[in-house]
Amino acid sequence: MNSIIQKEKFGFIGCGHLGFAFVQAFLNSGFPRENIHISYSGRKSTHEKLTQAGLKDCLSTNDAILINCDYIFLFVRPDQLGNIDTSHTKKDALIISSLAGVSIGELSNKFQKDIIRLMPTNPDSIVSGSGICALYPEATKIKALLHKLKIGLIPINKESGFHCFTALSVLPAIILQSELLSVPVDKKKILSEYPGYTSIIEWAFSHVPSALTKNEKISCISKTATPGGITEAMIFSFKNKKSIMDAIRDGIKRSQQIEEGLS
Repeated sequence: MNSIIQKEKFGFIGCGHLGFAFVQAFLNSGFPRENIHISYSGRKSTHEKLTQAGLKDCLSTNDAILINCDYIFLFVRPDQLGNIDTSHTKKDALIISSLAGVSIGELSNKFQKDIIRLMPTNPDSIVSGSGICALYPEATKIKALLHKLKIGLIPINKESGFHCFTALSVLPAIILQSELLSVPVDKKKILSEYPGYTSIIEWAFSHVPSALTKNEKISCISKTATPGGITEAMIFSFKNKKSIMDAIRDGIKRSQQIEEGLS
């Protein structure tokens, strides 16, 4: 792993809440700044965030990252995938996707390479070293990398398992929403309904931020939600139906819709 830290180049295509969290985790874990390369969609707020974090010298382009980096992490929104030209991707690069609802098959067709899918928990947990990820298929180098980043790993034995994992992984945000609405959440019912996902459910309930003000809860929720995404769908469901089980099912459904290319 020391050789990876010193020699390999890590590219991050997309630097929203989650992409930025992974960049911070890499730097916090001792990866050299000169080996970190970041591209983003051009939003002024993202540029300001990266500049304030002292990462302006890490800025790059999609093309440069695809040509030069050994590990390429995809953190763009699914609808931005079509903007990436993959024709010059480095031959032996590892492509790691955190695009919710975008299948390995779709990405493999685009990149003409094997793809590793990595679904993480919320950005704050990744930065703090308390997060976990679902990984499929198994990849020894990525498992070692996650260990270095102090990120836990949950095995997924088939790709469809990402739908449940993704919905359950954002439960901390939904639980915060339940507190804002004064609607109780039944943990036992969730465990009973999803017995194969005990570890992620237990993680979710143990990682709900405490002692937050109303505005802090709203801010925390917003960090996990992207327009048209799974968290947004679950929050909308919970606000309207006041049911955690319905919210989870709607989150899984939204993940499936994204994978099927439905708006």
